[in-house]
Amino acid sequence: MKDEKVILKLLNLTKSFDGQVVLKDVSFEVKEGDVIAVLGASGAGKTTLLRCINNLITPDRGEVFFKGSQVQRTKHSIRAFRSRVGFVFQRFNLISHLKIID
Repeated sequence: MKDEKVILKLLNLTKSFDGQVVLKDVSFEVKEGDVIAVLGASGAGKTTLLRCINNLITPDRGEVFFKGSQVQRTKHSIRAFRSRVGFVFQRFNLISHLKIID
């Protein structure tokens, strides 16, 4: 069996809004070739998780690693990460000021 390469790794991602914890110490790995779906009840934090991974919102704590390197929360690092990782959100209008081509 071939060695599976970790593409995305989350360590202890946490996010709260107005004192309400939405994500608490979320950790997981995505390996090369994996197809991932995030499922859960309405309000469970699925969109918040994706938005934190993609730095559309800043997590309160935790780390995101892409291909072994930590994604820094600088404009340059975030842009580089986004240029290599894509997300499909359930609602197309989460970023309402942009078109798909943008």
